[in-house]
Amino acid sequence: MAGKVLPPSMAPKPDCETAALLRASLNPIFDRSNTWGGLLSRLARKGYGLAFYGGRLVLTSLPGKERVCSDRFLGQPFGELVRRLGRPAVRPLPGGRADGELIATGPRRPA
Repeated sequence: MAGKVLPPSMAPKPDCETAALLRASLNPIFDRSNTWGGLLSRLARKGYGLAFYGGRLVLTSLPGKERVCSDRFLGQPFGELVRRLGRPAVRPLPGGRADGELIATGPRRPA
């Protein structure tokens, strides 16, 4: 990510209309996915990804990985995703700020 990195609390939030469109477009993808890899693949086809910034899960635009909004803003809290999909595999990013990118392969869902 180029330029100054804002903490998650200072990241811009989409306006109401954009938020409604994002939720309508992306929530079915979240709801139908049963693995992190499947979720990441489906989001990528729509031009989005997931990453951690400051320890928080956020939706990012591809390919630039600019933050769009948080998981909670979409109505998809991380805790709920972990309960349903299992723990995600995360590749740490340099800087020591709890930043990382989700990768498609990794831990399996608990049996």
